[in-house]
Amino acid sequence: ITALENITSGNLTLFVAVTEKKKTLPPAQGGKEFWNIFRKFIPDAGGILLKSNWTKGESVSIAEQKWLIDKILNNSDIEIIAFIQDAITKEIYQASSVSQPDIVVGIEDPQGRPGNGFILYPNPVKNRLAIGFVEPLKGDADIRIFDIQGIQVAIYKAVSGTEQFTIDDLSLKQGLYMVHISRNGIDLGYRKLVVAGR
Repeated sequence: ITALENITSGNLTLFVAVTEKKKTLPPAQGGKEFWNIFRKFIPDAGGILLKSNWTKGESVSIAEQKWLIDKILNNSDIEIIAFIQDAITKEIYQASSVSQPDIVVGIEDPQGRPGNGFILYPNPVKNRLAIGFVEPLKGDADIRIFDIQGIQVAIYKAVSGTEQFTIDDLSLKQGLYMVHISRNGIDLGYRKLVVAGR
């Protein structure tokens, strides 16, 4: 962060906010569109306290910040907004933003290979789900299903050598879910699962 002018403030604080540019509700929920939805302060709403005195051209480095983007239905445009503010008077001295279009969000594989080691079918599904593995499992695997809020709603165990795992009764409400599979600490990825009405 580089100062654009001389700033003197005992409460100079950097705030970083994440927003979702647009969200459209499913038709079943009215299909309404929402814009510029605030999602999170990074690392938190308290911000990062900076130096009290800042001269034009002086730079300050901060530690790398990481976060999990969640509660977003599908790929979306994310905007990161950074602003420097006096935490007491609320005066804003500098601001900047950057957009990340079509970012993979929610609980996806961070390497960009969601569900690399398996497929789900049928998808959408009503009640009986089959999971096909690219190759037979080389060790027992955990199959976890999460709802759109990232809450685990089911867990299954597939034994070593399994090529296809079948869940006969999902017993899940209609909606969007994520299936995550891991084996001996190795992440096989995530897949989106759509559960249709029965």
